[in-house]
Amino acid sequence: DAAGRFSGVMGVSQDISERKRADRRQAATYRISQAAMLAPDLDQLYAALHEIVRAQMPARDLYIALYDPRTETLSFPYWADTRDPRPEPRPLRTGFTDWVLRWGRTLRLSAAREGLEPEAARYELIGTTPSDWLGVPLQAGGRTIGVLAVQTYVPGARYGEAEQAILEFVSSQVGMAIERKRAEAALRQSEERFR
Repeated sequence: DAAGRFSGVMGVSQDISERKRADRRQAATYRISQAAMLAPDLDQLYAALHEIVRAQMPARDLYIALYDPRTETLSFPYWADTRDPRPEPRPLRTGFTDWVLRWGRTLRLSAAREGLEPEAARYELIGTTPSDWLGVPLQAGGRTIGVLAVQTYVPGARYGEAEQAILEFVSSQVGMAIERKRAEAALRQSEERFR
């Protein structure tokens, strides 16, 4: 006031959380592109992608499932799970991974099956029941080629909208990166045959 006494504080704050998320997504896009170019094969690409996802969200248990329309089988070329061994390639069934593949849509599932979409109600969990599961479609060239899924066995742990947005964003880059690596591998095999 006029007498020089302290009468209050004025401050300005700005929420920069959305900007930070955008920066993290941009960094993840760059790292995925870099991994796609530098990884010598798909196995190393998958491992690099897992580390990129882990830097964005809790994702200790993560797998990639790919569908082969020629053989009509679902395979699991990358599998990092603390409870269950990698499944063998198999035809489509009624698992939640199969649901994401068939519908081309994201599915979040808690152990209690809270918020489960009506058409997914007849599907089942295959393997050890996690506390929470999140599967997103891997898409390339306008078609669903597989599923990227994370799960946690930590009691009470939940994946929310923020984790879903991260995984969906990453999956859009991952699908294209996998298709590029597959095309490179096919080209190398073709060149070796013609030699």
